[in-house]
Amino acid sequence: MPGGRAGDATRLDLMRTAGADKARVIVVAIDDIEQSVDCVKMILANFPKATIVARARNVQHYYELYELGVRMIERETLDSALMSARSALETLGWQPHHARTLAMRFRRHNVEQLRAMAPHRQNEALLIAEEARRRGLGVMVGNMVGTSLAMAPAFILGQFCDYVDLDGPTFLKEDRVPGVQYKDGEIWCPDEVWGSQAAVVAA
Repeated sequence: MPGGRAGDATRLDLMRTAGADKARVIVVAIDDIEQSVDCVKMILANFPKATIVARARNVQHYYELYELGVRMIERETLDSALMSARSALETLGWQPHHARTLAMRFRRHNVEQLRAMAPHRQNEALLIAEEARRRGLGVMVGNMVGTSLAMAPAFILGQFCDYVDLDGPTFLKEDRVPGVQYKDGEIWCPDEVWGSQAAVVAA
């Protein structure tokens, strides 16, 4: 916004008063992740010409912003972690320029990997299983103590694995209702476990 303004960026009226309609760049640096995402949605809907530069608290937050179309995202702790790594390397005797080069190389690689994984973030486990297969490795999935809701995603992955250990709910005093079903050493995950209307009614 002209000259830069600070205020409650989650309020549309204040954003308009601050000149967001004419802004070329809007920086979103809100600590609360949910408010940050809501703010970005509001900006996209009302000020589509502005470029959004956003701060992400963590990788999950990064992906939420990325899926909304934001591309200029800086993770909150990444640079401080890299600075700490550089300091540690220099303390161990590395030349400052070499430590800086390694840190910047890691940063570039990390950002590239995040963007490459963004379209697949809902099925990372399947990608890992496929890569393991490609390398000739066996694959196992296990969840020792978890509810049926935790078991459901592993049920999908388990169909691509050599070994499956998903008996977690059997050790719980109380499990989610409805839950996964066990019979004759096999596990089945009904549609209701995923949160369908039947599951809501049963709860």
